[in-house]
Amino acid sequence: MEMEIYLTKPLFNMDEYYIQIIGKTPLDETLNDIKEYSIAFKRLACQGINKTPLEEGNYKITFKMKNLDEVTVISGDTFVRGKPKKGSQSQVLRNRIMQLWEQEYSGESDFETFYQKQMSKFIEEIDNKLI
Repeated sequence: MEMEIYLTKPLFNMDEYYIQIIGKTPLDETLNDIKEYSIAFKRLACQGINKTPLEEGNYKITFKMKNLDEVTVISGDTFVRGKPKKGSQSQVLRNRIMQLWEQEYSGESDFETFYQKQMSKFIEEIDNKLI
């Protein structure tokens, strides 16, 4: 699921923030006539952050997020689940590298730097076998 989450600092009340989520993800079944529900994401990845200045020192921060695991729509005793499609082999590899980074290395560097280092090591290993 590709989605954008907008956090906006309003003009007059500096202690309030707003969130807007835009995107889609597959579900295992239809929601039928459910009118009120909660949505739970098991694991998301931030793929980028953009800070846009507004008037009078205010700004909008946009976090581009990707759903990496199960999403659950909850309404009372009803649970509707869905998982993102696996994607290409390179997307699966990137997700596995992200899981490794989250479990062991997230405090050391940002994900993109870690990803580039891991891919360089992987390519070097293959190059060594080709020589």
